Amino acid sequence: MPKILHFAKIIWIILIVAALPIKSSASLYCPDSYAIPSADNQFLLVMRSPVKIEYDRGHIFKLPSGQEIDLREKFKTNGIYRLDNFECIQPLDWFADYGELFAAEDFGILVRLNRFAVATQNRTNWNWCLKFYRKGKEVKQYQVKDLVAMPHFLFLPWTSSGWYSVWFATGMYTSGSGFIDIAHSYNSQFQFILVTAPQSVGRIHLSDGNVFLFNAGTGEIVQQWRHHPLIKFSIIVILLLTICIFAIFLCVRMLRKLFYKLWPKKVCD
Repeated sequence: MPKILHFAKIIWIILIVAALPIKSSASLYCPDSYAIPSADNQFLLVMRSPVKIEYDRGHIFKLPSGQEIDLREKFKTNGIYRLDNFECIQPLDWFADYGELFAAEDFGILVRLNRFAVATQNRTNWNWCLKFYRKGKEVKQYQVKDLVAMPHFLFLPWTSSGWYSVWFATGMYTSGSGFIDIAHSYNSQFQFILVTAPQSVGRIHLSDGNVFLFNAGTGEIVQQWRHHPLIKFSIIVILLLTICIFAIFLCVRMLRKLFYKLWPKKVCD
């Protein structure tokens, strides 16, 4: 009985130690509040962080005029505000981190990424990975399975900054003279370009990331360049299974020879 209790204590300690990094890693991701003025300095896009103010390093913001304000005190909701009187002209009932939000110069078009899409793809309200907004209203959304061939954490890079699987490598919004002009293809001044993360299993590289060109106004995919890592992964699995079957065959053959060598008479009888 004492041995069983001692073993149970050891298991309990191991479980506690294993749970500590998981709990602390969740606290590593603390997005800051921020604001972005429009190109003509007439409007301000405000994002108030949902974390406690003591962890928010971006709540103090300097306006184009040089005045410093507290975003969390001055603005009661996320949204687009006039800079002359701070009137909210477009409230937004969601928060997007600085690296997850892309906007047109007048904030008429917003593109929002969900960096945790791999972990939240089975949740009802968070199964999306990419959303497009026009004048504050959602016009299109995508799930990670729509853009990534193998949307599982085993085949995607991992980051310790927030502890999540990375499904996209980069995103870019272009407008005006900065649009990407592709011959015999789409010609628009409002484009969003997304490159997904490369796929691998362990240290075996399966494919580079997919590349998508979206119409930022409608969210529709205009052009795409997809890779097919499942083909390479299937070949690897088949090769491994073949090697395993061959190894089992050799082991069985060696054991039979050893058996006949050690007990020849019994086999003959």
